[in-house]
Amino acid sequence: MVTSTNRLIDKVKEVIQFESGVFIAIRKDKKINWETDFLPVTEEDEGLQHPFADIEIRAFDYSYFEISGMDFEVEKKILKHLE
Repeated sequence: MVTSTNRLIDKVKEVIQFESGVFIAIRKDKKINWETDFLPVTEEDEGLQHPFADIEIRAFDYSYFEISGMDFEVEKKILKHLE
């Protein structure tokens, strides 16, 4: 588990490519008790897999990713960086 943006960035720099993975952003003030048998997976249906998630990024097969979220302001910021 990665507990901060800076730590996530440091960890991602160690990886050349992701075969698959799920990254979830949850507000720092939320207390989460992770069930290791029910962690998010890339093969789930579309949408957020955790009730407290603000955004979810699923990476597939080295070159494809999906982003799910409920905040349209965050969506606009992400799309602006992908133009």
